[in-house]
Amino acid sequence: MDDLSACTARFGGDLREKLDKPMLELARQIPRVAGRASIRAAGPDQYELFWQVRDKTRYYNTMLSVVRQIQSVWRDYMNLSVSAAMSDMVDREGLRDVAELCGALLCLAALDEPGAVCTQHGSEALARDYLRLGPACDGLVEALHTGSEEEYERQQAEFFRQLDQLQGEEHTRRVLVLLAWLAYKQRECGLPGTGSAGRRQAVQALASEGERSLWLRNVLRQEREGSGKKRWQADPIARARRFMEDNFTDHSLTLKMVADQVGFNEKYFSAQFTKRCGCTFVAYLNQLRLRYAQQLLSGTDLKIYEISDRAGYNSIEHFTHTFKKNLGISPKDYRMKGENT
Repeated sequence: MDDLSACTARFGGDLREKLDKPMLELARQIPRVAGRASIRAAGPDQYELFWQVRDKTRYYNTMLSVVRQIQSVWRDYMNLSVSAAMSDMVDREGLRDVAELCGALLCLAALDEPGAVCTQHGSEALARDYLRLGPACDGLVEALHTGSEEEYERQQAEFFRQLDQLQGEEHTRRVLVLLAWLAYKQRECGLPGTGSAGRRQAVQALASEGERSLWLRNVLRQEREGSGKKRWQADPIARARRFMEDNFTDHSLTLKMVADQVGFNEKYFSAQFTKRCGCTFVAYLNQLRLRYAQQLLSGTDLKIYEISDRAGYNSIEHFTHTFKKNLGISPKDYRMKGENT
């Protein structure tokens, strides 16, 4: 079910009689399902279909057509949107493994549009990553919703430290694993997960690691704001700092942009920020960027011009000058010093 909480409210507490039973009866009335398949309830809002393969060469298209037909019947007759996972062909010995894999594929389907079909053929590598790496996201997801600011910031920093060491498809998959695990935990707690829909396509449309990381920081900020932990929101300077912490890698970030975010004019915001934080807006922004650059210099093999770009600087010359001015050492020497320590 794409929205279990809505189904529970609609059908009341007796889901077995009011939901499972009519859904299974409708599916079993489909002629090719009745003749060649077994379908059963596998848990709250989940159903398993076992299909007997007769023509291996046509399995994929046939199975996809059957799944789409069942989804259509449930949508038309019960007004229910259901996503699905579809495995490759296996013998009896392989059922346990693909059942676990299909569970992961269903979690990934939450990142697609409602009514998606997530297949082993198209998403197996990501599903395996989800099973392997998803549980490690627990700390960040829990802190996101219920943790203190200090704990959330610690968990977030550690996640992005590890993420920044990845590149290309591996970087993309790690972002998607976190998003899918977040959606899974929200669903487990009975929270609506409608905000997850379409996130896989959004992530895959981003061309670089920096864009994906920036996008993810904003998603986490939005989730944090909506989680009920809003104590900092009453303070515009705290909100400004949070916005800067989520967007400091954006090359176009300016004083005006942050002032607009909290509803102040530039002059007043600049004075209040300096008074509250003990440093200017530019100095604080440089602190964020340089701290991130130090992490990349110490923890990755990225070239210095790549680190400059990822940290939000428009030119390597500006980055090098600012780094040396604030830390008393050039980025190159900082890296060499770390390697020799």
